[in-house]
Amino acid sequence: MRPTAVWIVLIAAAVLPGGCYDRARNRAVLHFEPQQAIANWSRDARFEHLGIRRVAVMPFVDRSRYPAASAQLTGTFVSELRKARRFDVTEVAAKEPLAQVTAARGSFDAVQARLLGETLNVDTVIIGEIVEYRPYRPLAIGLRIVMIDTRSGRVVWTVDETLDTDELAVANLARAYYYDIVDPEASEYKVDRVLRSMATFSRCVCYHFIRTLDRPLTAPAAPPVSAGTSEAAADAP
Repeated sequence: MRPTAVWIVLIAAAVLPGGCYDRARNRAVLHFEPQQAIANWSRDARFEHLGIRRVAVMPFVDRSRYPAASAQLTGTFVSELRKARRFDVTEVAAKEPLAQVTAARGSFDAVQARLLGETLNVDTVIIGEIVEYRPYRPLAIGLRIVMIDTRSGRVVWTVDETLDTDELAVANLARAYYYDIVDPEASEYKVDRVLRSMATFSRCVCYHFIRTLDRPLTAPAAPPVSAGTSEAAADAP
């Protein structure tokens, strides 16, 4: 049987039986499987018992060379967090005084966190820092995300990772995202759009960062400390 015929048979087998579309089987036909590419994350062991319902997201601090990166990634992260339907999400405008302080210093202390919590009536504040932003191929995004409990000043969730589509694990993670979330009937060529579109890839990155909120805690680990989080962590009781 010719190779082309083999491909037709395999794809038909994945799509047609019983009128059901078997995503996992067809993904295998397309020669990629999702792989875990986010390893550097931490979540408070009591997270689910902290009663977090309202969350404010500060404008991300931009360490990249692209002025539009902060607005684009902050907006995408807020959109994906709202889709998760875990919290009531407030996006803090860049013109807010505390947002300007965060942008200038890359952090805020526990007192400022409590003040923001009282001002916006939120339980936690999320601050982010863009450490890598490559909008041309191979696409890459590096983010540090920190969630601070405004009532205690404690860091309760962190993710610190750079996802570079030049790495096979990241490319396959992005392909699987496109196939499972964006278009489950996509062809192999169409799936690779996620590797060419920064808008789509940024949604993929934010989606997988947020999914660490649901991943099981395999072992207790101290939150990674960066320049953007040291003050909040130091001032925590």
